[in-house]
Amino acid sequence: MRRFPILLLILLLIPLASCEIQSLPHPVKTGLCVNLPQSYANSTYQNITTVQLPDESFIPIQSNMQDNGGGYFNYTFCNTTQNGEYLVNGIGDIDGTATTWVYKFTVNPLGKIFTNQQAILYFMILLLSFVLFTICVAFGLYAPSGNNRDTMTGYIIAVSNMKYVKSFMLAVSYLLLFLIVYFAYIISYGYLDLDFLGSLFYFLFYFMAVLMLPLFIIGVYVVIANVIRDNKIGDMLQRGLRVK
Repeated sequence: MRRFPILLLILLLIPLASCEIQSLPHPVKTGLCVNLPQSYANSTYQNITTVQLPDESFIPIQSNMQDNGGGYFNYTFCNTTQNGEYLVNGIGDIDGTATTWVYKFTVNPLGKIFTNQQAILYFMILLLSFVLFTICVAFGLYAPSGNNRDTMTGYIIAVSNMKYVKSFMLAVSYLLLFLIVYFAYIISYGYLDLDFLGSLFYFLFYFMAVLMLPLFIIGVYVVIANVIRDNKIGDMLQRGLRVK
């Protein structure tokens, strides 16, 4: 029992270490490096000890942060392949006291967190795009794709321009679907935190982006071919010829 006061006195004389929890104000985009700054006017060193990944595994670092002078330190961490919250553990001397600290930052594919106003705006755009997509698809599918024909003989009686309207509406439908997939990708990652669904929409978005150019070339070719063909049919009908 006589040792207890002595032990208590020793503990009081030893500089106590306190833990400071800090966090970056904005998320980091998946796969990008993140700069972790520390600023203490009376500090001579700051060390990174470990980093806890979102899957709760640890990466031992044991590395000094770069001293930029004036009590400013920084460390660049680049292993951000996992989405979620990272915990960076470190230690440094602050006012002569060895102090541990924890740095928190979040990683997601977008590198940002959206506000409620942005969420409402994106949802309204997504809803409006879906309504317009439904209308354009319905019109594009049910619009006639050929010229007017006699129901009895099957001969062409007039050139119809509705086939061009059909092609235009289907092209607009594709662009609207492209927009829907894009906003679905943003909402999945930014608000719902659904990595699988977000990855699926991400794949669909880039797949549709790759297809856009060849589909555009094919569409232009079809329209030009129809224009040339309709001009020939129109000339033949004006001369009184029968065309099938």
